[in-house]
Amino acid sequence: MGCAPSAPGPVCFQASSRLSSLTVIEEPEPHAVQAVEKGGRITVQQSGFAALRLCSQAHYAASLEGVRLTMPRQDPIELPPRERAILRTVAYSSLFDYPLTIQELRSNLLETAAGEEELRETLRSSLPLRETVEMAEGFVFLRGERDCIRRRRQRESLSRQLLKKNQWVLKLVCSIPFTRLVALSGSAAHANVAQGGDIDLLIITQGRRVWWAAVSILLLTKALGRRRTLCCNFILSDRHLKVEPEDLFSANQMIHLRPLIGESLHRRFLEANPFVRRFYPAAEVGNAPLNCRSGSFLSAGKKASEWILSLGLGAFLELACRKAYSAYLRSKSKGWRSPAQVVLGRDYLKLHTESHRQQILEDFERAVAEQLSVVSCQLSVEKEQGK
Repeated sequence: MGCAPSAPGPVCFQASSRLSSLTVIEEPEPHAVQAVEKGGRITVQQSGFAALRLCSQAHYAASLEGVRLTMPRQDPIELPPRERAILRTVAYSSLFDYPLTIQELRSNLLETAAGEEELRETLRSSLPLRETVEMAEGFVFLRGERDCIRRRRQRESLSRQLLKKNQWVLKLVCSIPFTRLVALSGSAAHANVAQGGDIDLLIITQGRRVWWAAVSILLLTKALGRRRTLCCNFILSDRHLKVEPEDLFSANQMIHLRPLIGESLHRRFLEANPFVRRFYPAAEVGNAPLNCRSGSFLSAGKKASEWILSLGLGAFLELACRKAYSAYLRSKSKGWRSPAQVVLGRDYLKLHTESHRQQILEDFERAVAEQLSVVSCQLSVEKEQGK
């Protein structure tokens, strides 16, 4: 979506319907700025880079009322690689209402690498970034979304409370026979769990024990009244570490895993999926937010159980669990919202029945396009004023 002024100065948007109220925005700069609606047409009277901010605010105000703004199409703008990477990284994190520290921006920087000082200098010197990205209280986020800092801190507190409350349950999960990697994933891995949220887990087992592990966790959490608190929807065998699809969503989930046990296997997992490094060349493996290693009693019980199950009973239980649980899952398939994200394999169990993958990827591309459109709009205004 591009924008071009009809004459030097004003920037015009065509609204799909009238906005319910007149919006006037004034800037404390030498030139006053305002957005005025006339007969379904919104005209931004602007000066300098304030037009860019107004374009963004006009879109936001219209979206709240369900009004779509369209503008004459313009060739998309191409930012330098580092500026583009920063904008894309911040835009992706904004989808999760998650501002980034400068250290997190460096580690999460998409498709390129840069040091913290290089990032700070680019944020300071880039006019497009200065008008689309903000820095405050040690965080980087899209302009106009400063309240996300407060929400991040609230969710961090909620996440700590949730994990601490369920630490003993997580220790039991880590003690289930043949579990080799148990890692926090999703919002729990980011310490970004909202009120009423749950704890997502990714499990890797030794050999083909994925169905045994799934049923064991299901029965354990049901017995302890934690079925809706702990969600184990991705279990792999260490014989099948390859993940599909190889997209940004998968890569982001994988680099943010927080292993409770199995740090070395986590590194193997990432090495088995080199596409992750293509998206995140500077990614660092994070530490677990709490200690869930089994004590001597649980550790001894896990080893003894594995020895007994390895005598032959384990293979029978794995087969029985696979047949019974897969039949149950297929009986529920009509209620799956994302059946393409469900895999019931012998060594690969993926139960993303309500995956937001496609929506997130689409929203991400749309968010980046909108930010680039605003930048393109402003550059056009600057060009016209310079004539």
